[in-house]
Amino acid sequence: MAVVSHIPAQYFTGDPQGTQKRQAIDQVAGQRALAERKYDEAVRHFAAIGDTANLTTLFNQAISSDDDNVNIRMLEAIALSDPTQKETRLQAIVSKYLTEEVDPSRTSRRIGTFTMFKFVKAHSVTLSPEQKATLHQRVVKEADIYHFHKDQELATEQELLLPWARHHATSQPLEAYRVFVATGFEGDEVAAAVQAGLALERYRNEHRALEPSQVTKPHLEKAYESAPFEVQVRIAYRLQDEQKLQELSKRANKKGKFDEAYRYWVDGKGSLDGTYIAAIRTKLIDDAIKNHHGYMHLATNDQAGQVEAYEALMVAQSTEKGNHMDKAHELAFTMGDEARTQRAREAMFSVNPAWALSFFKGNSSRKRDEKGIDYVINTIASQKGVEPSTLRGLAMKYQA
Repeated sequence: MAVVSHIPAQYFTGDPQGTQKRQAIDQVAGQRALAERKYDEAVRHFAAIGDTANLTTLFNQAISSDDDNVNIRMLEAIALSDPTQKETRLQAIVSKYLTEEVDPSRTSRRIGTFTMFKFVKAHSVTLSPEQKATLHQRVVKEADIYHFHKDQELATEQELLLPWARHHATSQPLEAYRVFVATGFEGDEVAAAVQAGLALERYRNEHRALEPSQVTKPHLEKAYESAPFEVQVRIAYRLQDEQKLQELSKRANKKGKFDEAYRYWVDGKGSLDGTYIAAIRTKLIDDAIKNHHGYMHLATNDQAGQVEAYEALMVAQSTEKGNHMDKAHELAFTMGDEARTQRAREAMFSVNPAWALSFFKGNSSRKRDEKGIDYVINTIASQKGVEPSTLRGLAMKYQA
């Protein structure tokens, strides 16, 4: 056989017995390849001479074997070599690989799902209902959305798009939800996709996460009840549902999240009078002073809260320079409460005039307090017996 590959073709075509010689060589070569389980070589030799008997023997041996040398392309070549056996053999190939379980040692099947799908489609293999269901289940499970795009494997299989979306509602919520909307599907998977998509952080899951603005209001309502707390918050804000926000406030309060409880209650247009908001407000203010250096966010329309926070900041003891009087000043100054603002000015001045003056001059995030500046300049000028204008010039020059 090593010599045969070097024999010119004319040797066989120019010899009256060339055909018989060629057949004899291919038959011997095919049988030897079969014995050595070199199935691809065996197919080539037997097919070249139309040896249907040996091809049948080879197919039957290969189709029942788990030998690694057996592959779908070799079996396909045998099936196509004999038109009379083509359909039966193609179905046998599909049956062999479609019912194959995943080999734990390989962690995958011998024949990939999409290879089998294209094989069935290319040869128009007739599948039983069970085989079709099995193949479609595997395709739906293993496909990604791009497989349905133009020129991809599933571009003409749009009937599988909805089953794909239902299977991937929580793993690919953004794309699945788009399919649900496009097809008008209203099953339980819609809520599951919305919940999963809203729970993801957009910047980490750009192609999977959903934004509330991408979801219809009926679907937001449908997803709300069984959604995680954080997702319910996002839905309530999108729906502008004041009742839901107030209910979420009460749940946040029970968890000890006073800043959230306060914010949801205010945004939900809850009453700013009464024991509920008063208790939350006090806890929020105390927590801010003890654990957050006095920084807190109170609604501008919550005058009672602003006043309570001011008084708490004015008397709070801290190791920080000037206690929390600067924050109290800022609250009163923003409210336009001149009496409380002046009280804070005087307290800050008594702690450190230079610090007070620097604070009153303001910055990019805080307005300038002209009255506060005048108070510091005039008070020091009076104490030192100098002209206020002279002292102002020096202060402005050296406190840039």
